[in-house]
Amino acid sequence: MRSLLLLLLIPAALCAQHGNPGELLTARHGAGGTWNLYMPSEKPLSWAKAQALAAEKVDPAGGSGTHGHLVTISSGAENQFVYHYIRGSTTWIGLTDNERYAVATEAGGAQDRGWAWVTGEPVTWTNWQSGVPDDGGDAPDNQGEDGVAIEINGFWNDRPLGEAGQAERLYPFMIEWDVRSKEPIPGARVIGAVLPAQWPPPGTVTADEKHPWFCLQTGPQGNDPRLFETAKSLAVNMDEATRFALPDINFRIPTGRPSNIFGWIFSNGVEFPGETINHFGMLARARLVIPRAGTYTFNVHADDVFALRLGTHPWKSVHGGGGIDPCDPATLHSLLMSSDADTRGVIELPAGEVPVEVFYINGGAEGRLQILTAEGAHPTDGSTDRWRLPGHKAAATVAWPGISAAGWKVTLPAPGAERKSTPGNDILTALVRVEDPAATVTAGLDAINFHDPDGSRRTRFLNPSPFPGDPAGVQDDRVLLAEATLVIPADGLYHLGMTGDDLCAIQLAGQNWERIARDSSGTFARLDGDSLLCRRCDNSTSHEIVGEVRLTRGEHPIRIVSWDRNGTSVVQVFAAPSGWPARLLTRNGASEEPDIAGLTVLPFQP
Repeated sequence: MRSLLLLLLIPAALCAQHGNPGELLTARHGAGGTWNLYMPSEKPLSWAKAQALAAEKVDPAGGSGTHGHLVTISSGAENQFVYHYIRGSTTWIGLTDNERYAVATEAGGAQDRGWAWVTGEPVTWTNWQSGVPDDGGDAPDNQGEDGVAIEINGFWNDRPLGEAGQAERLYPFMIEWDVRSKEPIPGARVIGAVLPAQWPPPGTVTADEKHPWFCLQTGPQGNDPRLFETAKSLAVNMDEATRFALPDINFRIPTGRPSNIFGWIFSNGVEFPGETINHFGMLARARLVIPRAGTYTFNVHADDVFALRLGTHPWKSVHGGGGIDPCDPATLHSLLMSSDADTRGVIELPAGEVPVEVFYINGGAEGRLQILTAEGAHPTDGSTDRWRLPGHKAAATVAWPGISAAGWKVTLPAPGAERKSTPGNDILTALVRVEDPAATVTAGLDAINFHDPDGSRRTRFLNPSPFPGDPAGVQDDRVLLAEATLVIPADGLYHLGMTGDDLCAIQLAGQNWERIARDSSGTFARLDGDSLLCRRCDNSTSHEIVGEVRLTRGEHPIRIVSWDRNGTSVVQVFAAPSGWPARLLTRNGASEEPDIAGLTVLPFQP
């Protein structure tokens, strides 16, 4: 019976989800949903030599006569596909700011201009690391970085391309042929849907009103579990799966050391009731009640891999790290072993009951899964403060922190010139500049939501403003001090956080922090008396820190410090009552407001 189910559920053309060097793959990432041809490299080369080799190779399977090129990427799904099937620590792609390619111009530290695909096709999707590109930073022997590679967790970095005086770095790569076939290309391994079209009958179901999510957990799947293979294993061995039910999809798998590197943490969540092992897969199923037809966003923070499907309803768009399966538009997923999948999918849903299934993989060590929803289309965590866990019961009111009517006072010494930054170990030299009498002081500001428009990056909150008095062009060595009076409308437990760069710190005079709720650096944040701070000085640095603190109703002085040594510059300061999503910490923003409920969750029914 299991072999029959396998034939029904998994297309025979699909096999192990690892790309072998020199193996031809066909995947549905071509223009208009067509099938292109791909091949992982047989040996590592420099960017320039890899592109030259790819351009020499003619379509070896489709007979189209098309020449190859370093792979170009137009979606989160294609980005994951490339890195998933090469799975190198660094993988070349066909993006460059070398002027010998059409449309390309020197980008320097800009993420949004100067870069071009080697094919000349428009750049419509990017996935830069936070602090790059930096064109090599301020190293004395720097000759620039005109090639681009995918690195850890699927993020991009600029690297020397191996010509025009730039260093020769040897990395694996993927060749792409733009065959644009309407069908999978014969002779190549077909990369199809990551989930089966249907799951086998589940047998005994344990879900109820208090624990509506029915879960099936696989045993260990080896040290490198892949989504397709792990889902296939569960489908074939469902009778042997561990069975349990969850009250909501907000759980953690503890390892003795708390994980603080996630997106906005609503709470610690329940401890995982299944077998606390690594390298397993889990299928969770329930029913959601959609109160009115319209657009909804599902916000997934997962460590590590996930796939989410709401019946057969197709996803309209995706933001963040994940993608939409090109062979099954009803599946939103993240294929990469990442500490935070950080994905938001936008979907149109009818009113009434909708089946929901989540497939989750935990790799090694700490694991966590959290799914939030909000009505409307929301590309970032900070796009709305109406995120709620499905099943959330509304509280009477929610007490939101704010800043007094005096607003924020910001002190900004003149920044340094690009590539003229203070050494990372000479932090005092940078910070004492806030005492310079010539520093620009701006009072009465509504919020701390700033960026350098000439060297910016993606931000948690939309529409940041230029730093006060920001000069034209990219600057390094930017120090900011912001001071205000924090207004707390009711006694309670609160989250306060900020996004910064090489150093960021929040001081609440006379207060004691309860814990670190988020540290995007993983290990560098710490609590020091009344301060929460994080310091890590390197070219790809970007920090987001959040602390939990118990505060009484009234006013409390708050100060924040940010130092951007080099690279992109962003500073944002935000807060929320513990258990709710964040808002920017704004002037006259303190209030008590009615809560809203999450989507109703009903127990899974086969």
